[in-house]
Amino acid sequence: MDLNRRTENIPGYILELFNATKEGKVTITDYTEIEGPYDRIYEVDWSSENAGKIVEKYEALIVALSKIGKLHNELENEDKRRELLTYEENAVWETYIRPFEEFEVDKEILNELYDRRECGDQLTDDETDILEIHYEWFNEQSLKRLPFERCSPMHVINRAQRYEYLVSVNAPEIVIGNEGRCLAEEMVLYYCSKKED
Repeated sequence: MDLNRRTENIPGYILELFNATKEGKVTITDYTEIEGPYDRIYEVDWSSENAGKIVEKYEALIVALSKIGKLHNELENEDKRRELLTYEENAVWETYIRPFEEFEVDKEILNELYDRRECGDQLTDDETDILEIHYEWFNEQSLKRLPFERCSPMHVINRAQRYEYLVSVNAPEIVIGNEGRCLAEEMVLYYCSKKED
């Protein structure tokens, strides 16, 4: 898929992914500053009806995440949360946004390690072990929130949390839109993919 695509019409992008699926495989192009563009190829099993359902789920999720992001600070109070969110929006908060139980390593240290790895810095064996343990822990926590489909829900929850956070800090629309595209891709994979090549 085109790396530089416009992100205003994400539901249309989901349908484009469906139309671009050939021989049961879909190619998603990603980009990192170190590696540049690279393709991820997934085996998928979906129909136009599946694609339509994912569009509906995506649209409902984005509306809820946008509202939750705008009310981010107010929602820390449980009574306020019940007052401000509908039942469905509260279910989104509980599933995607509510903080996980504390991990044994401080969040700031984890963020630094992930940033260093993303920038291509060499990590020590101990630092690499911490990230691997955190990855498994996050996956276990995610499985408690969403039923297991075809891919781990970890990536869907991570993208939803990032999307909500970007809304909460009033990030530029292009940044929020790009995160929305990434969330859409992860939803497609969560509901329809078989495995990563």
